[in-house]
Amino acid sequence: MDDDFARIYDTTSQNGKLASHIYILGAYTYDINSQISIEPSFFLKSVVGAKTQIDFGIKSEYKKLIWAGINYKMNNELSSMAALFGYNINDRFNIGYSYGMPSSLTSNYYSGSHEFLLGVRLPH
Repeated sequence: MDDDFARIYDTTSQNGKLASHIYILGAYTYDINSQISIEPSFFLKSVVGAKTQIDFGIKSEYKKLIWAGINYKMNNELSSMAALFGYNINDRFNIGYSYGMPSSLTSNYYSGSHEFLLGVRLPH
C-alpha cells in the first residue's frame, strides 16, 4: 500500500516547514476617575508570506461593571470595524457581544459577523 501512495503522490517535494508567526500586542488602562476607565490597545500580526495586519481598539469601562468599545482592523483593502460591549458578572467571569462590519470591498459578499464572548479570568 505504501508503494501505491508513492506512485500516485510525489512525496519527495513536500515541505513540512512552518511559517513564522509574530504577534505583538499591548494595552494600557487609564483611570479617568473612580468610575470610568479607558483602555486603548493594538495587536500586530505578521506571518511570513502574508500581509501584516494591525488592529487598533479602544474600550471604556464604567464602574468595572459594563464596557463598550470599537476595534479597527487594518489589512490593506480588507479593513473592517467592530463594535463591542459586555458585562463583568464578577471578578472572574464576563460576557460580551461584538458585531464586525465589513469594509466596502467585502460588503457585497457578507453583511458582518456576530461574536459572543464568555471570558474567564484565571487567578495569578
